[in-house]
Amino acid sequence: LELKKRLQEKGPEPVYLLYGEERLLLNQAVETIRSQAIPAELMDFNYEMVPGEKITGRQIVDMANTMPFMAERRGLVIDQPTMLSSQAKGDGGKADEEALLAYLDSPNPYCTLIFKGDDKVDKRKKLYKQLNSKAVAAEFSLLKGEQLEDWISAYVRAQQKEMDRSALAYLSAMGSYTLEILANELDKIVLFAGDKERITLPMVQEIATKTVEANVFELIDAIGTKKGQKAVTLLQDTLYLGEAPLKILALLVRHFRILLILRDLKSRGQSDKELRERLKLAPFVVTKSLKQASGFSVGQLAQIMEKLLLTELELKSSSVDGGQVLERLIIDLCYLK
Repeated sequence: LELKKRLQEKGPEPVYLLYGEERLLLNQAVETIRSQAIPAELMDFNYEMVPGEKITGRQIVDMANTMPFMAERRGLVIDQPTMLSSQAKGDGGKADEEALLAYLDSPNPYCTLIFKGDDKVDKRKKLYKQLNSKAVAAEFSLLKGEQLEDWISAYVRAQQKEMDRSALAYLSAMGSYTLEILANELDKIVLFAGDKERITLPMVQEIATKTVEANVFELIDAIGTKKGQKAVTLLQDTLYLGEAPLKILALLVRHFRILLILRDLKSRGQSDKELRERLKLAPFVVTKSLKQASGFSVGQLAQIMEKLLLTELELKSSSVDGGQVLERLIIDLCYLK
């Protein structure tokens, strides 16, 4: 939002550093700058996107100093610049860096140069520090919590739909979704909703592709209600998604630890809001987890944590079938006394 506001106030600027894990927002930012910097009819003559591994710093400077053709400015995007990662080594890399540093002191005002990176940008490098200081820099981290819920709401609203709070919270809690994947899931849900104006939680649960996090939530529900067959089926579904047994176990450990902490803090009189802030969890996760925690005694949760630790040691110390080890664990937990 700050980048968009600055662009509206000042127009395109000479140098940008845009990077981060959230590719959809990153690509949208590049497209917004590009469309404002160069008229559509002159784009073919004044815009280039170059892979970062195929160009040197000195070549970037030469291209950036090229004047536009029949336009106020030209655009140059360096996609995944290796000179901003730890891969750039040797004297050639140093000379390229010095050329770029010199350019930053006096950039061509008739060119908009965009360095477009990912989350592997090396923030220790001198070039990064100078870009962060002298260019317009923006990091696009994965959206979480309220920010993610706001994005989902805006997306479905743009398609003349409203989403129930429970459905919204459910989607925002599913940590395996990037916005690109989430946009595809929302398109499917909107199509499924048809003429209905509101999107409900059952709609989302029926149509959205299950993530490992969603399966773990349901798996713990099944364990708490002692539904062994359902729990084993959910485990098998999660393994079918391609997740490693140790990753599934790690999610179980994390979730049961949260249940134990919530049980303890709630007994001390803390409100749901205080729990969300302290544990940095989405409202849906806190509400759902509190309900799950009520299905176990503190002693049972402590016993479960011990069994999870022993299972981790077994998976790491022997060449066993991880799926079978987890299946035995789940059955054991379902009939815990």
